[in-house]
Amino acid sequence: MPNSPPESPTLQPVEAPPPWEDFPDNTYEHNQGSFEPLQFPTTMSQNDYLRQWLPRQESYLHHLLDQEAPPEDRRCVICDQDGVYKCQDCLGELLYCTGCCKSQHHCNPFHWISQWNGQFFKQSCLAHVGLIIHLSHDGKQCLVLTDRWDLFKGDKPEDRLEPEDLPSVSGPEFQPKENTMVIVDKSRVHHLKIQCCDCPNAMSPDIQLFQHGFFPASFNKPKTVHIQSAR
Repeated sequence: MPNSPPESPTLQPVEAPPPWEDFPDNTYEHNQGSFEPLQFPTTMSQNDYLRQWLPRQESYLHHLLDQEAPPEDRRCVICDQDGVYKCQDCLGELLYCTGCCKSQHHCNPFHWISQWNGQFFKQSCLAHVGLIIHLSHDGKQCLVLTDRWDLFKGDKPEDRLEPEDLPSVSGPEFQPKENTMVIVDKSRVHHLKIQCCDCPNAMSPDIQLFQHGFFPASFNKPKTVHIQSAR
């Protein structure tokens, strides 16, 4: 006689749990011991944050104004000599002497500096401390000293920038150093000296500039460049 398929098991009804309201209030305490409910932080409104700010505003204003004056000893943070230049882009707005300001910014030529004039910090630029951007040779000066790639040699007076032609971001009293190149960054316009490599096998100035991250505005004797990251 052929085997008959097994009979399906009979499902037994499961007793439904009692309603939640029938559980005693201390069920968790009986099973787990003592219990403390979680404390969730309350949401603060904008007015609550403003109430926290009000008693602090005088202190913040005091420290903000303190930053507009040099330290009492006015010492360079590197060599302890007379500090005259403050860098707004260095963390802590450090104070430097002329030599240290130049040496500390070889790898950060687009930092913004100001000079102490005895009464306040006046806007300046790194060209005023003698900083020069040297193309090629790992940032060092080319040993071939020629005027082959002097971008400003032979300029006529009408080719030079007049004060009213300078970008407004430089400020009305700021005068860039002579023979500096206009370098347009994302948020600022810099005036710095750029020295091309004069080696016999060196590329033309526009290619040298492009290889170092600058896009020239002209190609024969470029005097204005855009930083490629600012595109």
